[in-house]
Amino acid sequence: RLIRKSRKDRRTKFQGPPGWGKTYLMWRMDQYYWKRFGGLTISMADGVIVLKQNFELYNKQYKARGIERPSLVICSGADDESMVDWPVEVVGNDPVRIARWIKNNPNGIIFCFYGNTKSLEDAVKAIKLKDKNFDFTFAACDEGSRTCSPIGSGWSHIVHNHLVPVKYRVFLDATHRSHKTYGMNVKSLYGEMGDAVSQAESEKWGSTT
Repeated sequence: RLIRKSRKDRRTKFQGPPGWGKTYLMWRMDQYYWKRFGGLTISMADGVIVLKQNFELYNKQYKARGIERPSLVICSGADDESMVDWPVEVVGNDPVRIARWIKNNPNGIIFCFYGNTKSLEDAVKAIKLKDKNFDFTFAACDEGSRTCSPIGSGWSHIVHNHLVPVKYRVFLDATHRSHKTYGMNVKSLYGEMGDAVSQAESEKWGSTT
């Protein structure tokens, strides 16, 4: 249902309680779009620990199916091994390195901290100087309500196609923030609700950790 909605509208939302399995859902959608269209995909998160959890689940699921896709982590401070030990390349505010990695890994996955979206945006600007039709295939935005802010904050830039061009987006969160201009209720930015699971439904199905 969620994939059908995202295919139709190009951007959609999912609401579910903590522990329901949103990260696995993000990966399922990533796999669907990558296998169908190829290209680069993005997984967004609001902190380094969540970013690492998403990274580990994505790679575990792909490897279990005999698929290895190159990964790049964009997160300032994430290369601090006392915090997290990453087995892949990590960059912060370095659009040149990001653009080079994108060029060399046309079927890779980018795991990006919202606070570093501007670096991704600047890398895209450089790429578009030679390839004006460049875009990403899919982006999954974990804790999607964190993107609800005006352009200029950086955290919202993944929402806007003229800043980070993406064919299909999904925004996942336990609660959806509303605002008349840039809230998740603005359909032109976030699309319509693709699916939702309540706390009661999650407990009934035994999905909540």
